[in-house]
Amino acid sequence: MIFGNYAYDEQYIKLNGVKYYILALFDIELNTLVDYHISDNIGKKEITDFIKRSTCQQKRISLTTDGKPMYKNIADELGFIHNLCIFHVIKDVKKIVNDKMKSKKLDENQKAEYYDAGKIILEIFRSKPYKKANKKFTNLMKHLDKIPKEFVDFVKNKIKPNFQSYMKHLQFDFLPTTNNSLENYFGVTLPRYLKKLFKTVEGIEIYLDLQRVKWDQNHGKNISPIEFFT
Repeated sequence: MIFGNYAYDEQYIKLNGVKYYILALFDIELNTLVDYHISDNIGKKEITDFIKRSTCQQKRISLTTDGKPMYKNIADELGFIHNLCIFHVIKDVKKIVNDKMKSKKLDENQKAEYYDAGKIILEIFRSKPYKKANKKFTNLMKHLDKIPKEFVDFVKNKIKPNFQSYMKHLQFDFLPTTNNSLENYFGVTLPRYLKKLFKTVEGIEIYLDLQRVKWDQNHGKNISPIEFFT
């Protein structure tokens, strides 16, 4: 095991109709929640302070996140390798293609152009090793005039500036391809239907603490509620 690899994300909740965010840091190797913080703000300083505080006595090797630009700045500032989750970009590509396939404004040839372009992009993210993926991306950049404009903009604005972060998992084999471990954690411990039921910060904190103990016990970590709260 290589310790010091984390996934970071936020979950929103409503307390008495007011929107709050659960800032969460997950240990990928140990498959456990490191820490969380509830805030009505998710600015760069708030997130930086939270991650810094949560890892102050731990190794900082990698931070896997989704594609918000500030996450890379935070990772760099705190000394992490920034590893971008490829799930979100793959999801975005598929959405563009699926929307175009359903469009009544496009003829079959135009739809085929979107389908082919989407396939080319997805093949980049499914390629191994890094050298092969990089070669395919370089080739795509040389032939952007061959794909629909919407995908040209997508490649230039989203993929190109972040390509190295998307491909970090191919350069360091201990890195995950996604931050789905954290999303799975919240899918189990905080289902969508519960997010609007809590009234106070203290109430959601008690619930999250108990769910954290339950998760760890179910995943082989014998932490009792008494141990956790002392």
